[in-house]
Amino acid sequence: MVDLSVTLTGAHATQLFADFGAEVVMVEPPGGSPLRGQPAFPFWARGKSSIELDLKDAKDAEVARGLAANADVVVETWRPGVAERLGLGYEQLREANPRLVYGSVTGFGRSGPLSQVAGYEGVVMAKLGVYGPLRFTSKPQPSMIATPSASFSASQTLLHGILAALYERESSGLCWS
Repeated sequence: MVDLSVTLTGAHATQLFADFGAEVVMVEPPGGSPLRGQPAFPFWARGKSSIELDLKDAKDAEVARGLAANADVVVETWRPGVAERLGLGYEQLREANPRLVYGSVTGFGRSGPLSQVAGYEGVVMAKLGVYGPLRFTSKPQPSMIATPSASFSASQTLLHGILAALYERESSGLCWS
């Protein structure tokens, strides 16, 4: 499994695969994943190996494509179009690996007016209307919550989708992204 994400959603989903024995390679940007600054990073990264690649560099992107060519699963959590610009989109990777299961999560879908908005936890929760009714103080503004509910929900949906695709691939021979 190749984890191209640097988000909590990708980290959670791939963590469970690592827990159950999958070989998971985290591809980290130069300087390391932004998640490394979080106290829970050792928990999210447990059982994984990592490689630092600048995916905007042609040689490093080729290394990532090589990893994907030999993987069962690739996970990415970029905005629509980013993977394709880097040469790491599903259609590009399946040429070398037709049985690849490709898990992709965006904040607000692949099309529509919000598709290019970064899916940060607070932005997704605000768009869902979660913060409006929350009032933990007497101040007039909404209260923020530290629990990453949107990220965790997205990671579980991603996990279930990947598991279903792997099952389908093994039982019928069909492979879908």
